[in-house]
Amino acid sequence: METLLKVNGISNVHDERLLMNAVQDLPCIDHAEFDAALGQLLVHHQPRVAREDIRHAIEEAGFTVTE
Repeated sequence: METLLKVNGISNVHDERLLMNAVQDLPCIDHAEFDAALGQLLVHHQPRVAREDIRHAIEEAGFTVTE
């Protein structure tokens, strides 16, 4: 499965690393890519991972998700 999210609050490489670590620490995440120019995160994951789980991990890391 793929989930595409718009993430706000990423202003530097350190923030991007925090975002990626937060998402990749979730179980059943295969791969994640962040496009800094668009502010979009594409997450490849197993069906057991819900969109809300990914969103929660991002928000727990201090960033906001907009649809």
